Amino acid sequence: MVVTLSKKQSRLLSVQLVLAFVCFAAGCAQGSPEIRSSQVQLVRIQNPSLSFSERLSVFVFFQDSDGEADFSRMTVTHNETNLVWTVEKGQELVRMRGKDRWTGSNMLAGPGDAELPGGMYTISVYDMAGNEAIRSFNLIRPDFPERSPMKFSVSEENWSIEYAGNSSPFSRVFLILSDQNGTVLYSWRVPATQELRQEGTLESLRALAKKAVTVQCYAETQNGSAGILLSPIPLND
Repeated sequence: MVVTLSKKQSRLLSVQLVLAFVCFAAGCAQGSPEIRSSQVQLVRIQNPSLSFSERLSVFVFFQDSDGEADFSRMTVTHNETNLVWTVEKGQELVRMRGKDRWTGSNMLAGPGDAELPGGMYTISVYDMAGNEAIRSFNLIRPDFPERSPMKFSVSEENWSIEYAGNSSPFSRVFLILSDQNGTVLYSWRVPATQELRQEGTLESLRALAKKAVTVQCYAETQNGSAGILLSPIPLND
């Protein structure tokens, strides 16, 4: 079974760029690509209805003697079921980490929006000549809670986070500021606490990103392999 990203999915820049905290020109293909490293993350995203959808984020740091633009497509295959996701050229996202260029997608969804299966997966990256580089990963599903481990709200002058408890594995919390196009402008790590409530001023958030129009709360596990992203909330003027 093959799952290909639709045009509608590729337009969901607000979600894509938020998870990315994250332009290609075609090149001639003579050398073969090599995947140097990969990063995989399973994220639950809150919908406007307050329900959650699950997405798999897969990015690779690959090198090719013909240049970084020598990218044709990437496939992600679940080995047991042969379920395949295909990210075509033009649908990929690019993250820059220092001088390293990471290519991939964070919008890989299960069939019918179902949960992603755990187990072994194979990543294949192809250049324009059809040369292939392969890397594997084991997706160990986290114990996602039935409800969000935190509640995030905004008042006229302040923001607040209320935690369901202080034993959640999703203990690394961020506030993500985005512009009107959904582009991430700033990601602020909320200081760790044992308290069940944290708060701060909207003025302090605006100082971090003056063009920000929305703020989102995001919590992830200590190793960053899984996360929960709440719906964006408008910043009051």
